[in-house]
Amino acid sequence: MVTRGQSSVELLLIVATILAVLSAVTVPLFTQSKEKSEELNLISEVRVSGQQIVSLIDHVFASGPNNKRGALVKIPCQISISQTDSDNDLKREMKIAFEGNEITIETILPSDCPTLSGLGQISPGVYLVTVEYIPGDCGSGNLGEISITWEKVRDV
Repeated sequence: MVTRGQSSVELLLIVATILAVLSAVTVPLFTQSKEKSEELNLISEVRVSGQQIVSLIDHVFASGPNNKRGALVKIPCQISISQTDSDNDLKREMKIAFEGNEITIETILPSDCPTLSGLGQISPGVYLVTVEYIPGDCGSGNLGEISITWEKVRDV
């Protein structure tokens, strides 16, 4: 005959075993989903920042030479911004590379003009991004430059 104390100990061992098995399965799943969620959140934040910058560039270009706009943009991590021609070679694209990921955002800038300066490596922070369309000499074929300046307001 089994005593009460022995059955209580057996019940505790069974419950402890079940909890150990459950935690061995659920903790890695939770950790993996948390990491994936953080990565997707970062991608989303970088995309929003990139779209803000491209929107500034597009507005300045559409408004013509001697136009200037600025906005506060949060850069959540170290990024590298570059430009390439799109597949149809009529427009330029902005490529934003960060932590093994790359986002491409199309601009309205034609692929042949004007030149674009102020791209490159940007560290994390909140920046006052100013975009200015500096006119060129139309007679020489120089249609000007779109200049991007980055003034760090604070760290993130």
